[in-house]
Amino acid sequence: MGIIFPFFLVINMILLIPLFFWEKADPRGTLLWMAVMIFVPPVGFGLYVIIGPTYYFRFRGFKMKAELDELISSTHESNMAVIEKRVRKGVTDEEEARFIKTLGNAGAKSYSDNNDVKLYIDGQEKFRSLIQDIENAESSIHLEYYIVRNDRIGNKIMDAIEVKAAEGLKVRILFDAFGSGRDMWKRMRSLRKSGVNVTFFHKLSRLFLNPKKNNRNHRKIAIIDDKICYLGGFNIGDDYISSEDKGYWRDTSVRITGEAVNWVQLRFITDWRYAFGEDLLSSLSYSNEVSEAGNTGVQIISGGPDVLRENPIEMQYLMMFSAAKETLYLHTPFLAPTSGMIDGLRMAALSGVDVRLIIPDRANQPLVYWSNMHYASVLMKSNVKVYLYRNGFMHSKAIVADSKFCSVGSANLDERSMNLNFETNAMIYSEELGQTMTKEFLRDLERCEEFSEDNYKTMSLRSKFKVGLARLATSLL
Repeated sequence: MGIIFPFFLVINMILLIPLFFWEKADPRGTLLWMAVMIFVPPVGFGLYVIIGPTYYFRFRGFKMKAELDELISSTHESNMAVIEKRVRKGVTDEEEARFIKTLGNAGAKSYSDNNDVKLYIDGQEKFRSLIQDIENAESSIHLEYYIVRNDRIGNKIMDAIEVKAAEGLKVRILFDAFGSGRDMWKRMRSLRKSGVNVTFFHKLSRLFLNPKKNNRNHRKIAIIDDKICYLGGFNIGDDYISSEDKGYWRDTSVRITGEAVNWVQLRFITDWRYAFGEDLLSSLSYSNEVSEAGNTGVQIISGGPDVLRENPIEMQYLMMFSAAKETLYLHTPFLAPTSGMIDGLRMAALSGVDVRLIIPDRANQPLVYWSNMHYASVLMKSNVKVYLYRNGFMHSKAIVADSKFCSVGSANLDERSMNLNFETNAMIYSEELGQTMTKEFLRDLERCEEFSEDNYKTMSLRSKFKVGLARLATSLL
């Protein structure tokens, strides 16, 4: 027993080296891991092996994926001449052009200005549209989802997909093993029998002592015939319409036609090559109907642990915070922002921008709810107004600034979405969509209760203890 403690202490000190020099983590989490590993060596060692490290696969395990992303960026660079032309014509103002260029320099080289975008905030309507597009598909269907349930909605969509695969369409489905898990194991045999190519992003059987287990594919993407795509916060399942325990499900998704679909397709094929080993880049067919789609500017922005430099999604959010001059309205179910994002929101509010944030009044994970309370209290001190959604469950990951800069996607306002998960957002430059999103946000406020500093201060001692524990726990993840 006398030698075990020093042994673990030495091991912990060795593990601190990559933690300090190679981990892409918030300093708060690094300091907490250091304390756990020094003062409780056996526990620290065990926890770090199970849930801690990501550095090795950020540099090694995701190297192939990152290299392909770099290749795509170099061969499909954003057309800056298009932006300059739009500025000269007065279609795009200087502020929007600077926004697009900045995100392009951060890695989001995916701007196009010939798109049509439709907004969905209701699961019934979104799934009805998705199923109709699947049933009308003529050549290919690609799905990439964090969660697909083996329930009524999930089976309805999978049944439609099996029919199309049996007709000879190219159908590929990429699930996240952690999110979908056993629900889809039961269905995969049927899907494969119908001719569907289906796989998990990471296999659960290999994840327990594998650093990849913390890197989840949180994207929600569907691409139909290389011409239509969906992305946003909706996973696939009955929960994403409504449920007895959560009530109405409030979420946000978009359906896009136009050149932006090509960029979402490129995102899918990079993930597919990584997970399945099949290289689809050479066989990718671009839509030849993009000129007739519309005139909305869209930038597809993806982030994850394979990003070699700054995370484009965090840069997107920071740009939106700084670009807002009058209003900044945000939805998020998980609120644990990086220190930079906290500063960005506080600066916007202190500069006079009307910053309002809607979070759930409950959580599908207690840890998340109490963490939300802590970060809400931090932001409220700087005039950020926080509201608790009372009409069911708020799962939307949407931001609108000044009713013209719009973000819809899978990334939450939390550390995990910035550094650990694979996420994809659509940055949409549209006053029409911005006004619609602003209107829906204000309508949501009617179903909310403001959470004030007084509410936080008068919480019970037991609740504040839970907040403290949640704050520490979220720093470790």
